[in-house]
Amino acid sequence: MKLTTRLLALLLALCMVFAFAACGKDPANPDPVDPSNPAGPVDPANPDDPTQPTKEEQLKELQKTMLENTLAMQQKNKDTIGWIYIDGTTVNDVVVKVNYNDDNKYYLSRNALGENDKDGCYYADWRCKTGNRNSISKNTVIYGHNKGRNENDNYTSVNYPNGPKFAQLLKYQDEEFAKTNPYIYYSTIEEDMVWQVFAVFYTDIKFDYIEPNPADATFNSLLKKAQDLSFYNYDVEVSSNDKILTLSTCTYRLADGTKLHYPNDYRYVVMAKLLPADAVLEDTVSLTVTKNAPVNPAGE
Repeated sequence: MKLTTRLLALLLALCMVFAFAACGKDPANPDPVDPSNPAGPVDPANPDDPTQPTKEEQLKELQKTMLENTLAMQQKNKDTIGWIYIDGTTVNDVVVKVNYNDDNKYYLSRNALGENDKDGCYYADWRCKTGNRNSISKNTVIYGHNKGRNENDNYTSVNYPNGPKFAQLLKYQDEEFAKTNPYIYYSTIEEDMVWQVFAVFYTDIKFDYIEPNPADATFNSLLKKAQDLSFYNYDVEVSSNDKILTLSTCTYRLADGTKLHYPNDYRYVVMAKLLPADAVLEDTVSLTVTKNAPVNPAGE
């Protein structure tokens, strides 16, 4: 029987994991791909040099490393389901999920190995189905903290885009960043996937944007409201026939500058649409700033 390319990649990656273990390399701490340079250096003076990696080669190398890291982490924690990476940020880590109703609290203050950690980790809603693009939920929801801390580990109680975990999503409040970083790379063990951002917004929790498997009418309403709330009008068509990725975190400010005490009932959300496996990725995308855009994106 002929093996699929994905299965061959899985087998090769597993062999590498076991080889690392035999050589004394700890698979609990895989070295993630360099976020700024997943496939090696490219000489900007010679972008057409055939010896340099193409964009497609860089993407394949990134996805290969994501898979290897995911499999390595799964050896330490069976809750491991995939890997998330966003260019231009520090979001480059494993995603975990429990398979029982824990009200999404188990990983709230634990890292991806299940150890106590105030920064938590990236974890999917327990209700989400994982797998390949056909079996995953309509709405894959991933949570991560925005602790309101700066790079010196000091609490600032503001939306600080260079903080840890999903504080990095605040960079999407910058128009130029949003244009030049339109893709989120979230892949499962079963399949490599690329998602294109179509909405960035603040909302209160009365908006049930975290429902993983809504009926079509409800899903269409969810998508429309997300786009209506978005800081930008993206040139991205999305409907109930699509699969989406929802990244959700807390916030210390609203778009109008209102300060919030923590905890509160408001959230900051980035939504992206699953692209076809053969989609052509662009360097930049077009968007239009809306009236919902933050008056002070830096959150100071």
